[in-house]
Amino acid sequence: MQGNVLRSFFGVAFLVWLEGSAANERLPVPPSVRPEGFYCHLHENHTLCRYQNQVSSTCGQIIERGMTQQERELVLMLHNERRAFIANGKELRGDPGPQPPAANMMELTYDEELEFEAQSWADQCIRNHECPQCRSLDRFKVGQNLFWFGHFSGSWEKSVKGWYDEVVDFNSHFTQMTWSSSTKMGCGKLISQPENSNYGQQFFICNYGLAGNLIKSEMYKVGQPCSDCPRGTTCSLRYPGLCNGVPTEKLTVRTPVNVDLSWIPTRPPIVTLHKPNEGPKLDEVLELPPIIVEPPEVPDTPEECIYTCQDSGGCSVKFASIVFFSGSVLGSCFPPSFGGECSGTPEKCEECIGICNGKNGQELTVTLSKETKVPNQESAGSGDTCSYNCQSSGGCSVRINSKGFVSGSVLGSCFSPGFGGKCSGTPTRCQDCLGVCQELTPGEH
Repeated sequence: MQGNVLRSFFGVAFLVWLEGSAANERLPVPPSVRPEGFYCHLHENHTLCRYQNQVSSTCGQIIERGMTQQERELVLMLHNERRAFIANGKELRGDPGPQPPAANMMELTYDEELEFEAQSWADQCIRNHECPQCRSLDRFKVGQNLFWFGHFSGSWEKSVKGWYDEVVDFNSHFTQMTWSSSTKMGCGKLISQPENSNYGQQFFICNYGLAGNLIKSEMYKVGQPCSDCPRGTTCSLRYPGLCNGVPTEKLTVRTPVNVDLSWIPTRPPIVTLHKPNEGPKLDEVLELPPIIVEPPEVPDTPEECIYTCQDSGGCSVKFASIVFFSGSVLGSCFPPSFGGECSGTPEKCEECIGICNGKNGQELTVTLSKETKVPNQESAGSGDTCSYNCQSSGGCSVRINSKGFVSGSVLGSCFSPGFGGKCSGTPTRCQDCLGVCQELTPGEH
C-alpha cells in the first residue's frame, strides 16, 4: 500500500510518502510459515503461535511496518561484510584484540520464516526479547538482536553498527552477529507514534538460525579463512573468507571448552536456562537486553540543526546557536554506498544520514526550543518565496527571498530564447525563470 502519512519527527508532524503496510493490513505470509497451531505445539507462548500478523495497540499510530526488498538486501550485506571482516582477521578491536581469523565462518542467507517471526515480535512494541523457547523453530534454535530508538532517526545502518561495535565489550549482540554456525537470518521493522508521547519510536529486530551465544562454546574455529568450511560449502566469491553454500552435514555448536567466565559481566547479562530439543541437559544462553536509544535532550535556548541532504546520498549537518558553545559545529556522513561513516556531528544534533534517509536533494531544519516543549522540524525554505525578474529582451533572473539560512544557489538567470535560452544557477527551490516569464509581463514578480 502507498499513501500520504502524517509522520512526526521529535513530536512535530510532517508529511511523507510511504511504501509499506498500514496498521490494519495483514502482511503477506511466506509459504515457509506454518499455521499458528504448529508453533503452539513447539511452545504455548511461541511468537508465531500468539502474534502472527497481530499489531499491539500499545504501539500507537503505525507509521511504517515490514521490510522492503531493498532493506532485506541491505541488512544481509551489512552482516556478511562484518562477518568477512572478522573471518579475514582484520578486526583489531576487542577485549582483548585483535580478533583471530575464522576457518569456518558461514555466509548468511536471508530466511522468510525468520523475518516473519522477527516482524511478529516487532509488532508487539516490547522493548525486550521474548523467551528463547518462544522463537525456536523445528529447524534450529533462534538467536535475536534488538535495537530500539526513541525517535525517528534510527536506521538499519545504525542498528547493525551498534550491535557489531560491541566487539570492544565482546557481548552477545556482537557474538550473535559473528557466530560461525549461524547460516540464516531474517529481520523485522516497526515505526510508530505511541499515544501520549511527544516522540516516535523505531524497532529494528533480527533473528538468526541457528542460535549462537552458548556459554563455554567457541564462536568459530580459529584458522586461515575458509580452511575448514563445512562439507558441501566452498569459499564465497562475493564475501571472500566466508563459507558459501548449503552444508551437507548438520551444523552444531562446537564442543564446549574450558574458559574463565569472569569476562562475561562487562555489562550485567541476562542468563536464561532453556531445554534443548535433543536432550534433557540445560544449556546456558547468554542474552543481553536490547540496545535502547532515548530521545535527545531539548536545550534551554532556541538552537537549530540544519541538514543538507545531497543527491549522492551523502549529507552534512550544521549547528546554529545564538549562545556560546564548545565542540563541533559541522558534521558530515558519507553516502551509504561508501560505508555511511559519519564524523564531526555536533553533540546536540542527530547524525545527518538518519535524518536524510529518503530525502536526497532536500534541506531540513530542526529547531530545538524549551518553549515549544518538543523540537520543531520544517523543510528549509518552507516559508521562502521566489522572485522572478522578466526582461523585455526575453532574458530573466530568479532569486530566493528567505528569512533563514540558505545553502546552495540563491540567484539564477536565463539567456533569452534568441541567444539559446540556457539557464544557470537556478535555486533548487525555484523554477527556471524562462518558463515562468513566458506567461508574465516584463518586470519583477
